[in-house]
Amino acid sequence: MRIATSDVRGIVRFLDAAPAGTRAEVFAPSTLRALTGVIGAEQADYFELRGPDHQPTAFTTGYLEDEAPWVDEVIPRVTHQNPLGAFRWCPDDGPLRQSAVIGLRELRQLDYYRDFLVPARIRDRLRVWLWRDPDSAACLTLLRSDRDFTDRDVALLAVLQPHLTWLRRAAFEDAAPTEPQERELTIREAQVVTLAATGKADKEIGRVLSTSPGTVRKHLEHAYRKLDADGRSEAAARLRSGRPS
Repeated sequence: MRIATSDVRGIVRFLDAAPAGTRAEVFAPSTLRALTGVIGAEQADYFELRGPDHQPTAFTTGYLEDEAPWVDEVIPRVTHQNPLGAFRWCPDDGPLRQSAVIGLRELRQLDYYRDFLVPARIRDRLRVWLWRDPDSAACLTLLRSDRDFTDRDVALLAVLQPHLTWLRRAAFEDAAPTEPQERELTIREAQVVTLAATGKADKEIGRVLSTSPGTVRKHLEHAYRKLDADGRSEAAARLRSGRPS
């Protein structure tokens, strides 16, 4: 299978314009709409299923209309007949088109065809897996209502698959905090260090908290480490500056 240079250019332009995703929205609707332009589809959907019950944890569509209300009732009833079911295939299978996985005569015998594909006006689907394990799956699906997907479309999505997989992974990695997290102090450490920051000596702090000066010093040492401070003055300055430790 070969791919035209003009198609490669289209892929590069798409990737250059694709914004970074987030854990809440791995692919923005604008990204999915742009993908339909690259491959020539009417709709693009991205979803993730997780947990033993394979519950949906993310769903994004490039389609501009609201989902029909009957879908929520139909899908649970017929999804086991889906020839491109999320847990039937995996990333190593590459992009799969429904029309190549199941013949039209066999497809028409399924409730999935009659109760979902026909009312939704879906002629063919092209799906690629970006992640799969026994309890989770992440899939991107392109839809057409008027014609089947072709070898050329499969080739385009095959070129895009590693890039889309990387974009998904980057969205999850970028969800981690980019700034150092504040270290937490115990109540006693916080009491001791705030009293010290107001100018009270160890002996006076001990009297206020009914403890010994030696214990006060131990709490202060722990607090200094957590605040990344060398001593009382620097700890007080850190607390007053608002700078995280």
